Amino acid sequence: MRRGRPILLIIIVIFTLNGCQKTVSEPSASFQIEIINDCSTAVFGVHYEYFLGDRACGSGYIEKLDNTAYQTGDILAMDFTSEDFAADVDLSAFYVYLFIIDDNQREWPVDVNIAIDAEFGQTYTYHIQNGPDGYVLILD
Repeated sequence: MRRGRPILLIIIVIFTLNGCQKTVSEPSASFQIEIINDCSTAVFGVHYEYFLGDRACGSGYIEKLDNTAYQTGDILAMDFTSEDFAADVDLSAFYVYLFIIDDNQREWPVDVNIAIDAEFGQTYTYHIQNGPDGYVLILD
């Protein structure tokens, strides 16, 4: 009877370990838009609305939890994943409206919208600066 116990124990361990496998799903595809703050005035955040062609897809805010201003050189990043869009979507007509949030929580539109032929796996970098009539967006 003692000889059968080690074999039985090995069989139980094998079946137990086999049942503990974890399935790891692949990460979703994504792309990122970075806005580098080059403004001489205080920037407290960004409000953005994104579209595919004429269809609104979503919106969001980038703000610090402690409600302080971003420093010159800080990067404000927007991440977009495949889950933000319908399956097999054509991202060639992707664009974003940007609004800069000031110290009074007012939103100021940027002079131009971001319009890109977006591709998953890419990072698109822009600089935001003060202009004569508000905020200016410049491609890196």
